[in-house]
Amino acid sequence: SSTCAAVANGAVDVALRASTANLWRDGSFGVDFSDAYLATGLKVLSHSSLGVSRIDQLNGTTIGVIDGTTAAQNLRLALSKTGESARILSYANATELYNAFRTSAVDSIARDGALLAGFQQQLSSEVNPIATTLLNGQLSYEPLAAVVDENQSKFLDLVNAVIAILQQ
Repeated sequence: SSTCAAVANGAVDVALRASTANLWRDGSFGVDFSDAYLATGLKVLSHSSLGVSRIDQLNGTTIGVIDGTTAAQNLRLALSKTGESARILSYANATELYNAFRTSAVDSIARDGALLAGFQQQLSSEVNPIATTLLNGQLSYEPLAAVVDENQSKFLDLVNAVIAILQQ
């Protein structure tokens, strides 16, 4: 929500901050989304010591998410489908979320799969590596897109053109 607000009030012209394009945000914040530059989805990264490989094995665990993202809502929906109950804890930003995972304040974290894969690689190459498991299955579809003010259609066209060129 802070990303959308920064664009809507003119503090920034364009935001590329792993923002999921959806109609609720589009209508609520007075912003438009570019074409998706990355299609990813919500995944869960757990400490390997838990011995889990699927979301239906997370009963009674703690899962961290970033506050204000779509992760908590999508995670609750996925857990309700499996009948599992986990405690979802929100953190203000990625740094706090990752620190909570590093210190075992949470058993798992939920975020876009592409971002979790990078974090998992980082954890494995640290001085004291942390063994992790990226759980099987994607819990949602998250089209990541640039955020621009809704009154800047020519600028949005330019952003979409750049994305199209980069994708080619």
